[in-house]
Amino acid sequence: MELGTRPWKGSSARWSRATSSSPPPMRWHDHGHEGTDPVVWLAMATGAPPDVPVIARYVNPRTGASPLPIMGCEAQWLRPGGLTRAQRRTGSGIFHVVEGRGESRIGDATFEWARGDTFVAPPWHWLSHRNASATAPACLFHLNDEPALRALGLRQEEARA
Repeated sequence: MELGTRPWKGSSARWSRATSSSPPPMRWHDHGHEGTDPVVWLAMATGAPPDVPVIARYVNPRTGASPLPIMGCEAQWLRPGGLTRAQRRTGSGIFHVVEGRGESRIGDATFEWARGDTFVAPPWHWLSHRNASATAPACLFHLNDEPALRALGLRQEEARA
């Protein structure tokens, strides 16, 4: 994988796959790429509490709607050592592990996962994820049917206290 760069304050940080960085807020910075292979930059705010993953939803840039009328998708970045708050939804979800290792509790069962694994969460089961690494983030790609349920007026979500 080729490196990308992020110039800031006269220096240039070198990045490789799944590298993250937090420049100070409200400061100009840039992104660069010296290679020939494609690079994707995901920039987002990260001021959420540790039990909330950083989520990048994939949307149609012209409409803001989901990429497909009945399917939604997002990348969920779990902070090092992070454990998400348990939630349940009327939608089902397919998760693919892009980076990292950890475990997910789905209903009463716990499933360990690592990069390359894929697992499913059925509707209305309590679901939480735990990043097993204390030093590196984990990334889960999540494909779901929430846009269809929202269109039908059937989408519900509940978080455990």
